[in-house]
Amino acid sequence: SKMMIDQDGNLGIGTTTPSSIVSTSGSNTVVYDASSVNGQDSTSTIKIANRSTNANTFASIDFNTNNNRVTNRIVSSHAGTVHTGFLAFVTESYDGTSGVPSEKMRITGTGNVGIGTDDPGYTLEIAGPSTTSFAYQRTGVSANKWGFHSDNDATYWQNLTSGNLLFTL
Repeated sequence: SKMMIDQDGNLGIGTTTPSSIVSTSGSNTVVYDASSVNGQDSTSTIKIANRSTNANTFASIDFNTNNNRVTNRIVSSHAGTVHTGFLAFVTESYDGTSGVPSEKMRITGTGNVGIGTDDPGYTLEIAGPSTTSFAYQRTGVSANKWGFHSDNDATYWQNLTSGNLLFTL
């Protein structure tokens, strides 16, 4: 059987025992090669496509919860009409009245990752409205949280747990 729906309404593609709402199974023997777009194209496990060649069109996976009141999304798009793509992650926050979806993270076609920016100019660029732009905490019993702070006067590397400054630039 290529496709079936069981008595619980679960859809199985390539399986007769779907274990979730949609289950897929196959035996693709093509070896993964990130540089072979066309080779991977025909052997995808799940493919979401927008075949439009218009500028800035996209394909996405939407996650809706709370009776469609909360929407989060993963977007795949391209810049203009060229073959430079990006992957964006959109989450919805509550502003006191309604949900407001906005892009929170982007991976560009060059591999740069932006958190709080949709145009990262570095391998990892973090932007935000608060004075703490980056925080790090190692796991463990007495783990401290460290953070980079930046304000109008200086940039600080600070122990966020104790409040002690390590150095100021």
